[in-house]
Amino acid sequence: MIHSMKKTTAVLSILFLLTNPCLAAEPLVALDILLEPDDAMVTQAKADNARLLENYLGGFALDATHLAHISVLQCYVRTRDLDKVLAGVRRVVDAEKPAGMELETTGYFYAPWQGRGLAGITVALTPQLLKYQEAILAFMTPFIAENGTVAALVPNEDGSPSDETIAAYVNTFSF
Repeated sequence: MIHSMKKTTAVLSILFLLTNPCLAAEPLVALDILLEPDDAMVTQAKADNARLLENYLGGFALDATHLAHISVLQCYVRTRDLDKVLAGVRRVVDAEKPAGMELETTGYFYAPWQGRGLAGITVALTPQLLKYQEAILAFMTPFIAENGTVAALVPNEDGSPSDETIAAYVNTFSF
């Protein structure tokens, strides 16, 4: 299946927000720079997710706060740099124009995650997608902070801190 990105695509999405600036010498925020797939890909992801949840009720559900997306880069940045990062990513988006980019789904992946399995849909790595991702990484590299912690992540719905595994995942994100 070939899908295209939504017009609103590739706007920097801050999925994880700083929760306690006193916990770090220099406060960090975790970012997920992502592409939003078109309605057809979202529909497919939701259908696949529903089938998985039929067999595993404790699974991860796509919902209003957990959207199907394509992560381009996950990293930590200093909160003092956030305005520069937002403006710079917008410039990269304007220059590379990922909205309308056609991507082909190629299959599924599975990865163990916190005693469960995480499944996702894979896409073909097109020259346009790789060029866009390289431009994002080239811009972001000077802003990426190492050793982010759960202090930079949104807490769980019950108010408890996010999981250390997620913090470690963002620290080691690769594409």
